[in-house]
Amino acid sequence: MKETFYHLDEDKRRRIEAAALEEFGRYGYERGSTDRIIRKSGISKGGLYEYISSKEDLFLHIVELAYGSLYDHIGSSLRMKGAVPSDLLERFRAASASALSFYLKNPSVVRLLASIARIDDPDAKSRAEAIFGKRFLDLFGDADFSGLRFGPDRVLDLLRWMLIKTRNDFIAELERYEDGADLPSEKISSAYIADWEFILSVLSDGIYIQRGKACLD
Repeated sequence: MKETFYHLDEDKRRRIEAAALEEFGRYGYERGSTDRIIRKSGISKGGLYEYISSKEDLFLHIVELAYGSLYDHIGSSLRMKGAVPSDLLERFRAASASALSFYLKNPSVVRLLASIARIDDPDAKSRAEAIFGKRFLDLFGDADFSGLRFGPDRVLDLLRWMLIKTRNDFIAELERYEDGADLPSEKISSAYIADWEFILSVLSDGIYIQRGKACLD
């Protein structure tokens, strides 16, 4: 983003960010329209390009904000419960529960993050995925990897894949209620947590040297 963007009046900056989040979350990166963002945020077309270098520039800024809000929420939730679990899968279990509460309250953010997998532009996709990778490692990179049957990088790659899959499953379920019907939060939460318990139980038997590590017994 251009330096002028960060000197904007806060309300105007937030309007642009909110409009961009809605636009990219609904239409994705390629189909997202800066013209619609301009109309929704109430600024002039020339005005927008005083603040951004390109559509990709704006998209990546929004992706960074989205991942920041998600992972800040998870980190804060874990710290509020006491010491952050050192065991990798215990930390994952706690993080998945915290992520669910965020997903339910911020569906537009989750839609945006899920849309990254559908980007065709290789540069925009790799840069968006790099933002995810950094935040992911900030949260899980210092976990206890002792006792793993495989190298930490392979295990983390598997867990990243699981996170993306469950997030996309959540979005698929959410989109069933786009017609305005009340979101059955309790039902979705129960299904999401049950999926994670299954995944973590299987992983416990598969990634540790000692089968069925005690943390998940």
